[in-house]
Amino acid sequence: MKTNISIEIDDDQRLNLGQKYHNTTKAKKMISRKELTEVVRYFVLQLLKNPTTTRKTIDEFTSTSKGMKFFFNEIQVSEETYDDGIEQWLADKKE
Repeated sequence: MKTNISIEIDDDQRLNLGQKYHNTTKAKKMISRKELTEVVRYFVLQLLKNPTTTRKTIDEFTSTSKGMKFFFNEIQVSEETYDDGIEQWLADKKE
């Protein structure tokens, strides 16, 4: 089924989402329709993959930092660990 979901957001909200999507706080690039579609598609796929209820999945998704989860090799890590980079994470794992 192909959907056509209407979401109204203003330019400030588009800028906020664009900065989160592009992982920057200084860029002035707003999120595009295509990028927003990608975010929504990812969220729906996470709902479909998760064996728990939709409400629990939404709560888990929104309770993480900025609504994002961070992974290295399918292992969830903190935002700080993710920001340090995979090389640092691998080095910490060896210790």
